[in-house]
Amino acid sequence: PIDLTDWAFVPGRIVVLIGLFFAPLWVYRRMKQETLYWLALCLEPLAVVFLLSVVAVPFYVDRYFMVALPALIILIVQSWTAQMPRLIRYLAFGAVILTGAATIEATFSHNNYIRDDWSHATRYVAQQIQPGDQVLVERDNIKQAFDLYYPQTGRPMPPVVRLTDMPDTAAFEPSTQRVWLIYRNPNEDVHSQIVMPDFDPYEPGRTRLGDWLIAHQAQVVAEQRFNGVTVLLLDQGSVQAKQ
Repeated sequence: PIDLTDWAFVPGRIVVLIGLFFAPLWVYRRMKQETLYWLALCLEPLAVVFLLSVVAVPFYVDRYFMVALPALIILIVQSWTAQMPRLIRYLAFGAVILTGAATIEATFSHNNYIRDDWSHATRYVAQQIQPGDQVLVERDNIKQAFDLYYPQTGRPMPPVVRLTDMPDTAAFEPSTQRVWLIYRNPNEDVHSQIVMPDFDPYEPGRTRLGDWLIAHQAQVVAEQRFNGVTVLLLDQGSVQAKQ
């Protein structure tokens, strides 16, 4: 069967391709060199990010607008102040630069740019992993992030199991003694670029992974929290020893 939702994108794709190929030629013939420069300033970052997304397949391929945002802001200021005295134009551009620099400084000084700290989370697991350990995540995009950031230690990477692939977890639970649970922050907001509010991994009814964790809470022997990611180690042997 034909998926009509895919066909609905065809006209848009055709228009975009025509614009990408013919708009620069039209601008070059009809407009001033300064206008061509501003157009390139907007399109080149998008083109680079698009090519990287084709090759590297990042997780947030819909963030092209964020890459073009600085050029867009400069264009808006330039258009607003085009008929104003030069001093006012310089002051407007200076305000944009200063506020942008202040925003960047505040973001990096508070580590808010690390929304999901996969680098430290995977490094923590790699430093303590043992032969026979398994990693449990909830869904595929979490597995992709773990695989991407897991450091190259020269040792085999531990098997990563997705909870969404197991309608019944009974077959998984006895298969290994130690399980590393990778619990990503369930507070989702795709429009926010900063760290999300913290969460309680033991809150019932929040996620399927959380409910599985609550049922096995007695097996938790270690817990480490990072920005957006909580790593827990469950050891069935330790529970059996206590019993």
